[in-house]
Amino acid sequence: MRSLDRRGLKFAHIIGVVAVLTIILQATLMFKHQCCFWRRDRTVVDQRIQLIPYEKPNDNKETTTPSLSSLCSRENPMYVPRRIPSHKRYLTIGIPTVKRRDGEYFMDMLSSMFNKTSEDELQKVVFVIFLADIENIEWKAETEAKIRHKYSTHINSGSLEVIQASPSFYMNMTNYGNNSYMKWRTKQNYDYAYMMKYSQDLSEYYMQMEDDVIASDGYFDAINKFIADQPNLEWVCLEFSELGFIGKVYHSKYLENLADMLLMFSDTQPVDYTYVYFNMLMNNGPRKIRKPTLFQHMGYHSSLSEKVQPLRDKFFDFPAKEYKGDNPTAHIYTSLKVSDNFPPSLAYSHENGHFWSDGAAKKDDVYLVVFDAPQSISRVVIDTGSKEHPGDIVNHGIVEACVSVSGSHDLPVCDNNVFLKDFENGKAVVNSSDISPKLGVIKVKGLQIRFKESQNEWVVIKEIAVFVPK
Repeated sequence: MRSLDRRGLKFAHIIGVVAVLTIILQATLMFKHQCCFWRRDRTVVDQRIQLIPYEKPNDNKETTTPSLSSLCSRENPMYVPRRIPSHKRYLTIGIPTVKRRDGEYFMDMLSSMFNKTSEDELQKVVFVIFLADIENIEWKAETEAKIRHKYSTHINSGSLEVIQASPSFYMNMTNYGNNSYMKWRTKQNYDYAYMMKYSQDLSEYYMQMEDDVIASDGYFDAINKFIADQPNLEWVCLEFSELGFIGKVYHSKYLENLADMLLMFSDTQPVDYTYVYFNMLMNNGPRKIRKPTLFQHMGYHSSLSEKVQPLRDKFFDFPAKEYKGDNPTAHIYTSLKVSDNFPPSLAYSHENGHFWSDGAAKKDDVYLVVFDAPQSISRVVIDTGSKEHPGDIVNHGIVEACVSVSGSHDLPVCDNNVFLKDFENGKAVVNSSDISPKLGVIKVKGLQIRFKESQNEWVVIKEIAVFVPK
C-alpha cells in the first residue's frame, strides 16, 4: 500500500512539474506575442514575387539560438515583413522548396495542386512558395522564372506568391560544421517559421505543405467541409496527412506563436515534434486527423543530400465505397492478424476505408460476417486489394453462406456452410443465380471468406457489399 502511495505521489509530482512548465511556456509565448504586436511595423508588400538580393552569410562567426527580445526587434535582420492584403482569403498553402541533388518534384507537385483546384476555389486560396535555398542564387532565379512564365495569371490574380528570405534571417542559426543532418533539420525550423510569419495576415487558415506530395481530387472542398464539421470552433490544428508536417492546418492567428516556438527549439528538435508539443500546449485535445487523408508523400530522395525517405501515408488510400450494399447490421470476426488502424469492420462498413491484415493469410483463415438477425440475400460483391497495394488480394479464397453459427464469441464457427463463389483476380461477385439454386428461401446467419491456401501477401478487403431482396 505504501509503495502505491509513493508511486501516486511521484506521478502527481511529475504532473505538477509538467503543468508548471506548460504555464511558463504559454506565458512566455503570450509575452512574446504582445511584445511583437507593439514593436513591429505591419509592412505592406505590393509585389507578388519578391526576391531579396543575396548576401553571403559569415559561416565562421559564433551563433546562438535567438532570444525572445531579439526576435521582437524591428532592427534585427531576422525581422520578417508581413504582407497585409486588401482582403483576407480563406486558406494559405505554404510550400517551401530547395534544390535537390537527386530528384526534383516541386514543379510537378505545383502543377498537380493547381490542376486540382477549381477557378472558384483559387479565389479563396493563396499559394505561398518559399524558395528556401540560401546560397543557390542561380537555381532560385531559374525557378522563379519558370513559375512566372507558367503561372503569371495566378500571380497577377493574387493566388500565387513567391518569396525568399534574406540570408541574414539565418544569421543566428547554430553552425553545425560538417553535421549536415543537424544543419538541415535546424534550417527546416527556420524555413517554416519564416513562412508562417510572412503569411499570418493573408487568410483565415494556413496549411503547411512540402514540395514532394500529391493531392487527392477535391482536396479543397474536403478541407472546407472538415473545418465546418468541427464541433468546437476553438481547435488549433487539423491534419490532412498523418506524415510529418504535411497537410497541417492552423488558424492563422496562431502562426506567430508557432513560428516563435519553432525558432526557440530549432536546434533541439525537428518540426515534427515541436508542432505536436505546440498543439498540446494550446489544448488542442486529441489528434484531429481526417481519414481518408488528402495528401500523399511521393518523394523518394529527401532534400537532405544522400538521404532517402520513401514514406507513404497509410490513410491516403481510403476510397469511398463503390457498390454500397444494404449491409444488414452484423458483427465482424476474423482469424487474420489485425491492426487498430485498419479494423475488420471497415470492409463491411459504409464508411470510407478498408480492412488490411497485419500479416499474410494462412490456409483456412476466415473473415466472418455474422448478421444480427438471419437474412435472405440476393447479391454479394467482395472486392480486395487497393490502389497503393494492388497485390494484397485474396488469391485462393471462396465465399460461403453460413446457415447457422456457433462457438466462441471471439471467433464463431460457420456451420452448415454452403459454397457460393470462388474469388477471381481478388474479386468475388455472387449473383442471385448463384444463390437461389443452393439456398432457395433459406435465410442465412452469416457470410464467410475462407482461404483455401496460404499466401505470402497480406490482405486488403476493400469492400463487402451485401444486398437483400426489396
